[in-house]
Order: sequence, then structure tokens, then C-alpha cells
Amino acid sequence: MQRVFDSALKGGAVSRRRFAGVMMVPGLFAFASREPGLLRADEKFAKDANRTLTSLHQQIEIPASPAKLLNAMLDEKQFAAVSGFGTVIDATEGGAFSLFDGLVKGRNIEIVPATRLVQAWRPASWLDGVYSLVRLDLSATQSGTTVVLDQTGFPEGNYDQLALGWYLHYWEPLKKHFA
Repeated sequence: MQRVFDSALKGGAVSRRRFAGVMMVPGLFAFASREPGLLRADEKFAKDANRTLTSLHQQIEIPASPAKLLNAMLDEKQFAAVSGFGTVIDATEGGAFSLFDGLVKGRNIEIVPATRLVQAWRPASWLDGVYSLVRLDLSATQSGTTVVLDQTGFPEGNYDQLALGWYLHYWEPLKKHFA
């Protein structure tokens, strides 16, 4: 990443994708979106009360079966296609993963087919050894899947970036992928 910053400072060519990836590192996903209706994390989600939160809860509908959705999140080729970034995933319990060109890393703790995914999850910007617990519970609906996300144990000050990041980099791309 330092090479990308150095290249940009010296006037060298940096791809938009690489630049966007690097810009996500400091706040992990706290960058401005120009899509209609989406504001920067500090404009839409930032609330003083959120600064001390260390867990978040989200519920979202995705137009795919639980099995297809879980497969898209655990298959490195599918997730790379969904995210647009380099992805390495060992889709077994205990298997390591690296997402968004290495900006998010972790291990799969529990995989219950078409039902649940639990991961030890961390952005590269956090201190070494600091992980949060991500639990995704999947329930079939008539129109696809209800996903319930619970992420716990992340450092204070990360709530806003994580809350927006899940929508921008997981839920919206997955909805588009399955539309």
C-alpha cells in the first residue's frame, strides 16, 4: 500500500480500483460514495453515541436462497466477482480468508450449510491480534433470504465505518449479483 501512496505522490499512475482500496484502509470503508442516496459514513451514520459501541446488528433481504448466498460468500471466485477485489477463501471451518485485496482477513469459525456463518474478522488497519466476531444467520423467505448480521467485539470508534461498510461492500453488491 505504501507503494501506491508513494506512486500517487510522485505523480505516477494508480488505478481507480487500487486507489479506492487504499483509501478504505484508514477507516475501512469510510470513503465517499457518489451513488444516489448514499452519503459518506460521517454524514449518514456518525453519531456521538456510536463512538463507544463495540457491536452492531443488521438485517437485510437478499434475493437468493440461503445456500446460494452462503456459497457466494465462501467461494473465492464468486466473492471476487461480487466485490471486484482480490479474494482468497479457504471455505472450511478453521480456514483463513483474505478479502478486498487483503483489507479484511480472518478465519471461518463455524459453517452450517444454508444456515449460519461465523467468522473471526478483522480489517488490516486494526492492531495485530484484534479480531471481531461476525455471525451471519440465514433464513429462507419467499423472495430469497433474510440475513441477520451480528458483529461483536470490535474496537470503539469503528461502528460507523463498519455499519456503512457492510451495506456498501456486502449487501448492495450481493443484491446486484443476484438480481
